[in-house]
Amino acid sequence: MKRLFALVPAALIAIAGCGETCSTAATPVNDVTNGCSIIAASQAATISLRLCPACADTAPTCTGEVRPNNEIHLDSVVQQCQNNTGCATACSISPVTCTLDQPLTAGVTYNVLYTTASGAGQTSVTAQAGGPASCTL
Repeated sequence: MKRLFALVPAALIAIAGCGETCSTAATPVNDVTNGCSIIAASQAATISLRLCPACADTAPTCTGEVRPNNEIHLDSVVQQCQNNTGCATACSISPVTCTLDQPLTAGVTYNVLYTTASGAGQTSVTAQAGGPASCTL
C-alpha cells in the first residue's frame, strides 16, 4: 500500500505535464512592399497582411479598426502553443485578412498602422468609390 501512495505523486506530475497551454500574441508583419494604395469606400473592405511568425505560431487572425484622425490599426495575432526558441522566423504563413470594422469615407487617405519585427510600421491607402474591396500590403 505504501508503494501505491508513493507512485501517486509521480503519476500526477506526469499527467500535469501532458497538457499544452496556448496564449495569444502579436506577430510582426513582413516587410510591406508593392502594397495597395486604393481601397473601396462606403462598403465592407479588407486588408491582408503577410506575417512573419515564429515556427511555433499557429492560427493567425487580424482585426482592422478605423480610428479618428484617418487611422486604420491592424492588429495581427497568432496562437503560441509551445516555446520553440530554436527555430528562425520564416514568414511562411499565408496572408491573413483583416476585416475593417466600418466602411471608409471616399476621398480620404488613411494611415495604416501595424506591427513589424523592428517596431511600428505605417503605410497609407486612399478610399475611393468603386475601388477594390480588398488589398494586400
